[in-house]
Amino acid sequence: LYVELGLHTDSSKVQDKNGQRANLMRTMREVWEQPRVWAVVQRMAAEGDATLGDFAETLVKEAIFLLNDALGRLTDVHTRQEEMTDAEAWAKQPARERLKREAFLDSLKRTASGFLHLAKASLAALLRLTADLTVCAAFAQTPSRASKLAAMLTEFLRRLCGPEAQALKVANPQKLGWDPKAMLSNTGRLL
Repeated sequence: LYVELGLHTDSSKVQDKNGQRANLMRTMREVWEQPRVWAVVQRMAAEGDATLGDFAETLVKEAIFLLNDALGRLTDVHTRQEEMTDAEAWAKQPARERLKREAFLDSLKRTASGFLHLAKASLAALLRLTADLTVCAAFAQTPSRASKLAAMLTEFLRRLCGPEAQALKVANPQKLGWDPKAMLSNTGRLL
């Protein structure tokens, strides 16, 4: 089902793909806590089950998309907040323009928060699955899957630690659900 949700792009068929995936992921993580269910997941991984492999690949793709979008939105929030720090230039703008820009910033914050929430859910699922060596193998069964995961890790470590990290600094990050140290730590744990 998680994979199938990703195949639908027709908004009349799937109103909120990401929201549905987040709910499904929350349910799956709870179900995985049941020893009998986890034993089935381990068996599927050990047998090289294609369904688990497809799920692993979809989960990595989803994490890449969500983390990219979340970090991009944080950069946008940072840029807008920086524009507002020049009080003199800000005050010179017409009141209507300021209100419009403030509303846009609020919209960016909501979007960034939503993508961060979903990205953290995907990352938590990846951490849960890769913590088990047998299940972790599902992520590396094919070279393309392994290279996607490696590329994702490399890119996000670079973005979280490199010069671009300055653009991810926003006012009141906790209100957006942004904890860069935790994101860096969790990304590093996947190594």
